[in-house]
Parts: sequence; structure tokens; C-alpha cells
Amino acid sequence: MNEGLEALKELPYAKNKIRELDAINQDRELAIKEMTRLRTLTDNHVNNLGIIIDNLRHENEELAKTLNVYNSNLSIPFRIRRKLSTIYNKKYPKGSVERKKLNYRIMSITHPIKYFKLTHSAEGKNLIEGRI
Repeated sequence: MNEGLEALKELPYAKNKIRELDAINQDRELAIKEMTRLRTLTDNHVNNLGIIIDNLRHENEELAKTLNVYNSNLSIPFRIRRKLSTIYNKKYPKGSVERKKLNYRIMSITHPIKYFKLTHSAEGKNLIEGRI
């Protein structure tokens, strides 16, 4: 009989403990549901990005094919000009002093009136040296 009384005394404590554990269990279930939802969204996003990347690769291949066709159909003078300009860019890189000096010489030959003051006056020479 004493055992029954002790069990009755412990019953409210056990009920409270069960309620506390049930609340903790519900919180954990909500957290698991949220993590599952986020994982699903992330997986969908990754799959969509994979599809986009595949499409871009396909477009890139198509553009490469088009570029090859275009390059094969170029005229001979244009091909020669392109090769000469690559040689020129290697010998005189953009922004180099030699290229700037060469451009001033070319411009003074092609536009002598405009560049006469620039090349024959002290102020013009100072401007040229300042830009170089």
C-alpha cells in the first residue's frame, strides 16, 4: 500500500516531466521540419543552377562553332591586318612609352598642321613629355 501512495505522490511530477519532454520534442520536430524545408529549397536551387550552367555551356559551344565559321570565312586582307596588329601590340604594348612616341610621330605625319605647334613649340613639347 505504501508503494501505491508513493506512486500517487510521484504522478504529478511524472506528468510535468512528460509535458516538458513533449514540449522539447515538439520544438525539435519544428527545427527538423525547418531544416528539411531549407534543404529542399537548397537542393532545388542547386538543380536549377546546374541546368543554367548546362545551358550556358551549350550556348558557349554554339558560339565557338559560329566563331570558327566566321574566322574561316574572313577575307585575306583582314587576316593579314589582324596578324600585323598582334605583332604591333606585342612589340609596342598599349600604354608603353615607345607606343606613345610612335603614335605622336604617325600623327605628326598624317596631320602636320595640327601637330606642328605641338612638336615645334616649347609648350607643345612640354605637353608631349607630360603625357609620356
